[in-house]
Amino acid sequence: MATIYVWFRDANGSVMRAGELRFAEEAGPKGTRLVSEFRYDEAYLENNFAIALNPASMPLETKPFSSSTESGLHGVFEDSLPDAWGRRLLCKKLKLPLSLDIWPQLLLHLNTNCLGALAYTENKRWRKTAERRSILELDDLVNAAQSFENDPNGIKESFAALLQAGSSPGGARPKAIIIDEAGIEWIAKFPSIHDQYDICGLEATAMQLCKDCDINTAEFKIIDLAADKRVFLSKRFDISDGGRYHVISAQTLMNLSGYYNSTYLELLRHIQQYSNDPEKTVLQFLKQSCFNFLIGNTDDHLKNYSFYHGPSGWDLTPAYDILPNVLNNQEHALQLSYLYDRPGKKAILSLFKESGISQRKASKIITEIVSQLRRFKDLAKAYDVPENQILHFDKQIQRRLNSWQ
Repeated sequence: MATIYVWFRDANGSVMRAGELRFAEEAGPKGTRLVSEFRYDEAYLENNFAIALNPASMPLETKPFSSSTESGLHGVFEDSLPDAWGRRLLCKKLKLPLSLDIWPQLLLHLNTNCLGALAYTENKRWRKTAERRSILELDDLVNAAQSFENDPNGIKESFAALLQAGSSPGGARPKAIIIDEAGIEWIAKFPSIHDQYDICGLEATAMQLCKDCDINTAEFKIIDLAADKRVFLSKRFDISDGGRYHVISAQTLMNLSGYYNSTYLELLRHIQQYSNDPEKTVLQFLKQSCFNFLIGNTDDHLKNYSFYHGPSGWDLTPAYDILPNVLNNQEHALQLSYLYDRPGKKAILSLFKESGISQRKASKIITEIVSQLRRFKDLAKAYDVPENQILHFDKQIQRRLNSWQ
């Protein structure tokens, strides 16, 4: 079996080798596939500051942990890899096909440039690399991203910077990691040639409303560029003052291999079980759930909820990737529960009840969120969203708000 060494960077900047990820090809009915197992290093297990990479399925034990996913890679390590956009860039850079069995090459190439606390090397020696771009290069990165969307097989000098900066963030939209003049790292989301709406302005509107509902929300800002282009910047919440926070997706915590095959109720139960402060975290989750339903954030899949290990233990990360229904979906990625597939007021109240929160308190929370979302039109206008788009989404939102009164 081949070996990848997995490293853990803690919030204070210390680096520990967490263990070994071993993988090999295995013959199956559909041909060969990769299989893998992970084992913690003894020294890591003996370290008082060590944490389980996945508290649900990879506790701090000496036994090996095998992967049951189709790709052969454990979810916690899959979280280190980019999704659609970044993976296409990375495959172009490394001249690899887009297939399930290329993850060893991707992890090793990303090395220390993965989001979160984990890093990967092919030998036992720690090796750090850096591939960050300056905020001053945003114009070039946006143009390169749109050129890549137009012709992914083209070869252009402008792709070089994009291939460096844009190959680690997750998600399907064009994006890159950049650093500002103060040394702060941001995930920059670029306009896409396929956009039907002003995604930048709409995301800023939704995120600000989310924050105004007293929901822990990722810090963000908008950068205006030339030619009426602008970029949405989301501050990285996996970076501490001196190191990194370990982050895993809800999909990983729940040991699932698909974004969409679960419910808000199941996610709630995992929060109750693993959060260091269940009462506080559950309330944040319920508020965010209400907000998603009312604003129409239908792209609420299991990679758009994450957990991080902070100073006091596991907690929900700040809310991110919040938008009205720009995908024009007919239903949410996650059902509310197997009993309720439509997120009406009765259904969401059942979720509050499951959490031990009284109907009176739940109704007060819902009323406050409804009140904030009445401001959608004015706030979207302040973020320069085109008038016709404001009217389109405000009509949808107001219809939902009125149905919840």
